[in-house]
Amino acid sequence: MWLTSFHSFESMKSAKVGHALASLLLIEQTVPISSAEAERGFSQMNIIATDFRSRLLVSNISDILFVRLNGPLSHMWNPALVTRSWLLKGHRQADDTRSKILNKLEQSSPVAKLLSHH
Repeated sequence: MWLTSFHSFESMKSAKVGHALASLLLIEQTVPISSAEAERGFSQMNIIATDFRSRLLVSNISDILFVRLNGPLSHMWNPALVTRSWLLKGHRQADDTRSKILNKLEQSSPVAKLLSHH
C-alpha cells in the first residue's frame, strides 16, 4: 500500500500525498535520531534488575521499566487514589498477615479512614 502511494506520488509529481504514504511519513518522523532513548532505557533496566532483585520475572521488569520511562513523575503521582481503589476491590493491605481470610476493617484503622474519604 505504501509503495503504491509512493509510486503515485512520484509519477504525478504532486504535493498531494496518499493516506498510506502520509502515515509512513509520520512514522518516519517519530524515529529518534540518536540512541539517547535506548541508552536511558538500558540505564533504567540496570537500576531495576540488580542481584538483590534477581527473582523478578521479565514481565515484571518490563512493567517497572515502562512506568519508569513513561509514567508520571513521582511527585505528581497520588498513591492514595490507587490504594483506595485497590482496597475497595477487596484486596488486602501489604502488611496483612492473614492467609486467605478477609475480615471487615475496623473503623479506627488507617485503611478504613482512607476508604471513607471520597
